[in-house]
Amino acid sequence: MKPYLSPSSRYQYWQLLDTTYSLLGVHPTCLERDFNIPPLDDLVPEVARIAEIQSAHQPRAERAA
Repeated sequence: MKPYLSPSSRYQYWQLLDTTYSLLGVHPTCLERDFNIPPLDDLVPEVARIAEIQSAHQPRAERAA
């Protein structure tokens, strides 16, 4: 399987998303791919990572609901 982003780029992407949520709150997030679409098995963990980061920035009351 060919990596779609270098490890350092991937880390920077997740850090940017985490920082954005901490500054602006959680908003719907689109995982966009132009023409370099990886297999679904590669995309599912990325969507799960987005959900994990979003969950970390949800107010406690919303997490408990």
